[in-house]
Amino acid sequence: KSLGRTRQVLHSWISWSGFDTAIGIVIIGNAVTIGLETHYNAAIPIGCDASCTCDVAATDEVAPVCERLPLWLSVVDYGFFGIYLIEFGLRYFTYGCSVLKSNWVKFDLFLVISSSMDLILKFADIQNDVLNQIMLVRMLRLARLARAVRLMVQFQTLWQLVQGLMHSVTTLLWTFLLVMIIIYIFAIVGIEFITIDPALPDDHPYNIAAGDNFRGFGDAILTLLQCFSFDSIGAIYRPLIKHKIILFFYFMSVLLILSIALMNLVTAVMVNSSLDQASEDKDAKKAWEAAKKKK
Repeated sequence: KSLGRTRQVLHSWISWSGFDTAIGIVIIGNAVTIGLETHYNAAIPIGCDASCTCDVAATDEVAPVCERLPLWLSVVDYGFFGIYLIEFGLRYFTYGCSVLKSNWVKFDLFLVISSSMDLILKFADIQNDVLNQIMLVRMLRLARLARAVRLMVQFQTLWQLVQGLMHSVTTLLWTFLLVMIIIYIFAIVGIEFITIDPALPDDHPYNIAAGDNFRGFGDAILTLLQCFSFDSIGAIYRPLIKHKIILFFYFMSVLLILSIALMNLVTAVMVNSSLDQASEDKDAKKAWEAAKKKK
């Protein structure tokens, strides 16, 4: 009500779900063009710059094949920058300085400023050793990729997934700690029981597997990580079990405890946490709707 007529129109426009959807589509398109630009820049030969001006002495006196960045990519990038600038301008004009209370709007402002600095340096064609050393230009260009983070709040379903992931961070940290403890225990047991057999020749499959995978603590840790992720472990346990059948129970214990029981338990905990969060969101939404009706 405190807004003027023009601002009220802009407020209804900005609050419209179609506006957020349009910005989300723009962000997706921008993420695609950033990937294409990165692809073209990575293909530039050593000794050449973005304009395909090559130093022949630095390229073994052979003229390299250099493909310049397509002009349409630069034009489209300017268009995306203009859209972000207009969007921020509309929000600031409609709500004033109070709009900066939102962390996402502050994030938008940071992206607009970093993109502006990137364009200024590009237009000025500044090539300074100090800037290259601190990688300022590259940092500013990579900052544009952060626009894709905004996509998370543009669509409700995607934001719910992100919220679920954020609420699972603590569970994942404790899972990491528990996995490392279990791997540590199994590594010690493996080093004690899986040793090179002097009665066998050095090139015997058992001695090769034991020496490559359980000779030291680091090797044992990496081997158990392979078992944990089922990463081509057949070549490891087959020669060991064939020579010592008792090792069958060792590897089965690793697979059952680490890869099956623990992971299913973690999944159950995360699902339960997500259900609790969804229930809280529903209660909060009902309370908000009830308060809105009273007004």
